[in-house]
Amino acid sequence: MKLLLTSDTHYGHSAKTHQIHEKFLARLAREVNEHDVQAVIHAGDWASNRQDQFYRTMKMFRNALPGIPILAVRGNHDLWQVGKTKYARMQMHQHLMDQHQAWFKELDIHHLENGPKVIGDVIIMGFDGWYNLANPPTNDADRMVSNIEGVPAMTYLAGQVYKKLDDLLLTDVSAYRKSVMVTHHPPFTEDPYYLDYCANANYFQPIKDKFDVFCTGHSHHYWNETQDDCLILNSGSHYDKPKHIIFDV
Repeated sequence: MKLLLTSDTHYGHSAKTHQIHEKFLARLAREVNEHDVQAVIHAGDWASNRQDQFYRTMKMFRNALPGIPILAVRGNHDLWQVGKTKYARMQMHQHLMDQHQAWFKELDIHHLENGPKVIGDVIIMGFDGWYNLANPPTNDADRMVSNIEGVPAMTYLAGQVYKKLDDLLLTDVSAYRKSVMVTHHPPFTEDPYYLDYCANANYFQPIKDKFDVFCTGHSHHYWNETQDDCLILNSGSHYDKPKHIIFDV
């Protein structure tokens, strides 16, 4: 079974973003047909800095790839809302979450946070992911809601992520021939400087021990290697240079 992975397409990054996405998605559509791809996985950062971008790019993916499962997790940029647009009212975190779920349903895109996707004898699971540090040196805090349920947003999101991942690691996947894990923030890096921008490194080994394939994004760094019998993938997309990987499970 062949699956296609992409991430960090960052719709809205430049004035050429729509044209770049049209060409990229036309290429994906051709390769999905040529290689008999069974599902497309997007590992987050669909958008650049606004909610209208998040909706628009997901709609472009669905229009370009009709009839094929599209599986999604969200990246940090997918929670951003910069500038005064008709989506500026989505300052309440729960409002934002509710709107995202409505968009996923409308566009028939499966948000892996809502549960796994089973295709044949392969189970695909995922979670949105977050940083290792509660306050990483990023622009996120200035472009997202400041707190959620009275808790600083970064701390709240990290707590939710660890709870979700703990549940996934306890899930019995023995009934399936292969298992795939998807998240946005990788819990590994070769660059010591980048450690602050990664997920909790303590989870890397348990994920490798449990799953056959581990799909990530966020770092914009291409990764395609096997460690401890787990295939670790990152398409290496970098803003206006979207990329993808087709892999066989």
